[in-house]
Amino acid sequence: MTNPNYDVEEAMAALRILDQLPCWTRSAETEQTDSVNSCVGSSRQRPARTRYLGAVTDGYLSVSVPDPVSGVGKIVLMNPLDPTLAENTGEFVTALSQAHSRRSEWFCQRYFTSIASPNIIAKGRIPADFDADTLRAEVTAAHDASEQIDVIHRNIWTSLSS
Repeated sequence: MTNPNYDVEEAMAALRILDQLPCWTRSAETEQTDSVNSCVGSSRQRPARTRYLGAVTDGYLSVSVPDPVSGVGKIVLMNPLDPTLAENTGEFVTALSQAHSRRSEWFCQRYFTSIASPNIIAKGRIPADFDADTLRAEVTAAHDASEQIDVIHRNIWTSLSS
């Protein structure tokens, strides 16, 4: 069941943690309709979506605040080899998706769940009672996992180029 209420101050505290991490940088691309501020939506039905770019990875975080269902926010770690692969099936897409999942399983502790997808590496929710240290550690580990995904992608491109 959707909880219509959320704490704006708690949402802002979570975003401040993300903003302070050196491994992620807030992009100018923030999708919003009407918002409390540029990164916090006015309601669960109208969350603001912010993209955080990886410092040394092709991956990025898509953060929706507030979470459309419950809690403070929803986080999706994306790092596609090719964004159009999500529309395809087959052995290669399955193998790539499983490789993504294996590389991200280790950092998925409390807030993230590993996803077997060619584009989405992990999904997570920032709960209303989030622990700042846990959020900081998992989002930092998500960057590390995204760097490992980059290595997989580079190896694929190197194999195809030779």
